[in-house]
Amino acid sequence: MSKVLFVKGTPQSEEQSRSTQVARAFINEYKEVNPTDEIIEVDVYYANVPLIDADFLTGQKKLRSGEALTDVEAQKVEAVNAFTKQFMEVDKYIIQSSMWN
Repeated sequence: MSKVLFVKGTPQSEEQSRSTQVARAFINEYKEVNPTDEIIEVDVYYANVPLIDADFLTGQKKLRSGEALTDVEAQKVEAVNAFTKQFMEVDKYIIQSSMWN
Protein backbone atom coordinates (compact mmCIF):
# COMPACT_ATOMS: atom_id res chain seq x y z
CA MET A 1 0.00 0.00 0.00
CA SER A 2 1.29 3.43 -0.97
CA LYS A 3 0.39 6.79 0.49
CA VAL A 4 -0.51 9.42 -2.07
CA LEU A 5 -0.70 13.15 -1.34
CA PHE A 6 -3.14 15.06 -3.54
CA VAL A 7 -2.33 18.77 -3.36
CA LYS A 8 -5.26 20.80 -4.63
CA GLY A 9 -4.10 24.22 -5.81
CA THR A 10 -7.15 26.32 -6.62
CA PRO A 11 -9.66 28.25 -4.53
CA GLN A 12 -12.41 27.41 -7.01
CA SER A 13 -14.98 24.71 -6.34
CA GLU A 14 -14.72 21.44 -8.20
CA GLU A 15 -17.70 22.46 -10.32
CA GLN A 16 -15.89 25.64 -11.41
CA SER A 17 -12.39 24.26 -11.92
CA ARG A 18 -11.72 22.09 -14.93
CA SER A 19 -8.23 21.27 -13.65
CA THR A 20 -9.76 19.95 -10.42
CA GLN A 21 -12.25 17.94 -12.44
CA VAL A 22 -9.39 16.40 -14.43
CA ALA A 23 -7.42 15.71 -11.25
CA ARG A 24 -10.50 14.11 -9.63
CA ALA A 25 -11.05 11.91 -12.71
CA PHE A 26 -7.39 10.85 -12.52
CA ILE A 27 -7.70 10.09 -8.80
CA ASN A 28 -10.87 8.05 -9.33
CA GLU A 29 -9.13 5.99 -12.02
CA TYR A 30 -6.03 5.70 -9.84
CA LYS A 31 -8.15 4.34 -6.97
CA GLU A 32 -9.61 1.68 -9.26
CA VAL A 33 -6.14 0.54 -10.33
CA ASN A 34 -4.62 0.91 -6.83
CA PRO A 35 -7.47 0.15 -4.40
CA THR A 36 -5.23 -0.34 -1.37
CA ASP A 37 -3.44 3.00 -1.68
CA GLU A 38 -4.34 5.74 0.77
CA ILE A 39 -5.01 9.16 -0.76
CA ILE A 40 -4.57 12.20 1.48
CA GLU A 41 -6.00 15.45 0.14
CA VAL A 42 -4.67 18.88 1.07
CA ASP A 43 -6.37 22.00 -0.25
CA VAL A 44 -3.60 24.59 0.05
CA TYR A 45 -6.04 27.50 -0.18
CA TYR A 46 -7.88 26.40 2.95
CA ALA A 47 -5.24 24.48 4.90
CA ASN A 48 -3.69 27.49 6.64
CA VAL A 49 -0.27 26.80 5.20
CA PRO A 50 2.11 29.00 7.21
CA LEU A 51 4.24 31.62 5.55
CA ILE A 52 7.99 31.37 5.65
CA ASP A 53 8.65 34.67 7.43
CA ALA A 54 11.22 36.24 9.76
CA ASP A 55 9.77 34.52 12.86
CA PHE A 56 10.02 31.10 11.19
CA LEU A 57 13.56 31.70 9.90
CA THR A 58 14.71 33.02 13.29
CA GLY A 59 13.13 30.01 14.99
CA GLN A 60 14.91 27.61 12.63
CA LYS A 61 18.23 29.34 13.32
CA LYS A 62 17.64 29.15 17.08
CA LEU A 63 16.80 25.45 16.84
CA ARG A 64 20.08 24.73 15.07
CA SER A 65 22.04 26.60 17.72
CA GLY A 66 20.10 25.19 20.67
CA GLU A 67 18.55 28.50 21.74
CA ALA A 68 15.04 28.81 23.17
CA LEU A 69 12.32 29.89 20.76
CA THR A 70 9.64 32.46 21.49
CA ASP A 71 6.07 31.15 21.52
CA VAL A 72 5.43 32.70 18.10
CA GLU A 73 8.60 31.21 16.61
CA ALA A 74 7.82 27.78 18.05
CA GLN A 75 4.26 27.87 16.72
CA LYS A 76 5.40 28.79 13.21
CA VAL A 77 8.24 26.25 13.13
CA GLU A 78 5.90 23.48 14.34
CA ALA A 79 3.26 24.42 11.73
CA VAL A 80 5.76 24.33 8.85
CA ASN A 81 7.29 21.12 10.18
CA ALA A 82 3.86 19.45 10.26
CA PHE A 83 3.36 20.15 6.54
CA THR A 84 6.93 19.06 5.79
CA LYS A 85 6.41 15.81 7.70
CA GLN A 86 3.17 15.11 5.85
CA PHE A 87 4.93 15.70 2.52
CA MET A 88 7.85 13.45 3.44
CA GLU A 89 5.68 10.59 4.73
CA VAL A 90 3.97 9.84 1.42
CA ASP A 91 5.20 7.77 -1.49
CA LYS A 92 3.54 9.58 -4.40
CA TYR A 93 2.24 13.04 -5.22
CA ILE A 94 -0.58 14.41 -7.34
CA ILE A 95 -0.36 18.17 -7.66
CA GLN A 96 -3.29 19.99 -9.23
CA SER A 97 -2.48 23.49 -10.40
CA SER A 98 -4.93 25.63 -12.31
CA MET A 99 -4.10 27.59 -15.41
CA TRP A 100 -5.77 30.98 -15.21
CA ASN A 101 -5.85 33.03 -18.37
